[in-house]
Amino acid sequence: MRQALYSMVRKMGDKQNFYLEARYVLQHPWQGDKKSAAAVSYRENLSDRQEQEAQRLANLTAWHIEDIRK
Repeated sequence: MRQALYSMVRKMGDKQNFYLEARYVLQHPWQGDKKSAAAVSYRENLSDRQEQEAQRLANLTAWHIEDIRK
């Protein structure tokens, strides 16, 4: 993703007027009913999803993954 962005900036040429706005939404884990089949599945997959989100954030921002995991 970052490489695509850098490539796009290089192709644009006019870097003086280039503005980038990004948004990253942080969602807290659901804390509702823990007995339903959907809730069990959600909890089983939660740590994998959080790791993927942390890796994605690190790739997009160049932040250290250790800092994100804190």
